[in-house]
Amino acid sequence: MVLANSLGASITLLHIMQVPNGMVGIVPGATIDGDVVAATDLARERLASLAAPLRARGFDRVDEQLVTNVATIQGILDHARTGDYQLIVMATHGRTGAARLLMGSVTEQVLRNATCPVLTVHVRPTDE
Repeated sequence: MVLANSLGASITLLHIMQVPNGMVGIVPGATIDGDVVAATDLARERLASLAAPLRARGFDRVDEQLVTNVATIQGILDHARTGDYQLIVMATHGRTGAARLLMGSVTEQVLRNATCPVLTVHVRPTDE
């Protein structure tokens, strides 16, 4: 926020949501309508909870964007390109070894393919 404020910039919080597919196609008559609504509501709540502290500190140039049904990496790259953003800021969990191999690295792919600078911030997992 300090960086955005000093540059007179705005902040766009982007959440890429994969629509849950549940048992559709496996169980006759199964639908995901309730799951989609619940997942969308949760994503919107998460965006709002991230935006609230920024707004509480007087930063009013915060935009919340929810994008669905697109691969995470491509969604981030497309959004950044079409939105003409000048900087992407991403959290990274710093996974290594098997976890990184199995899960891949969204941050790494965005770093390699973004058309604008990418700032990464290491986030340590919290004990829940």
